[in-house]
Amino acid sequence: MTGYLRARTVNEYQDETAVLCDVSLPSKEIWKAYNNLVSKVRSRKMTGNRFFDCLFKGDAEGATDAFNVNQFGMSVRDSWTHDECKKDLVRYFRNNNFDAHAESDKGNGFVDVFVDMDPDAALPKLYIEITTPGKDGPTDMDKLLEITWDKFTERKYVIDKRGLYVAFAWDRRFCKIGI
Repeated sequence: MTGYLRARTVNEYQDETAVLCDVSLPSKEIWKAYNNLVSKVRSRKMTGNRFFDCLFKGDAEGATDAFNVNQFGMSVRDSWTHDECKKDLVRYFRNNNFDAHAESDKGNGFVDVFVDMDPDAALPKLYIEITTPGKDGPTDMDKLLEITWDKFTERKYVIDKRGLYVAFAWDRRFCKIGI
């Protein structure tokens, strides 16, 4: 269908527009190009974790739902400070083999959590700001999310057009994520 590929055997018909088949590639150059393309698509689509998949797709609602399911076991009585939220999030990323750092210098300020990506992984870097309500702060999650977005502007971080900027409004067991 592409001019470069030749179907050797047809394994199954998916529907009227998609066919699963074995193909032959005419040269090593074409093989490398297709192999690189396939590996990038695989890494973009599947991390094996619903929270990460939604996060990297820019699906804030799905990431929020997936993360809140994870947090459901947390006790409301646990002390849950801003620093503990950062540590918990960094630990969560590291436990899933991501290179995450707390308080990473990104221009005129320090982003709460920075997740660096291997350039070959085809996933964007994550710049995460967290806002917790504090003792007398707002408990309205939309208001907390708005405050979090304001931090990105106020602190004048270096803009990375390929990165994802993620806002976490986090109140103990529940969070709301904006991307």
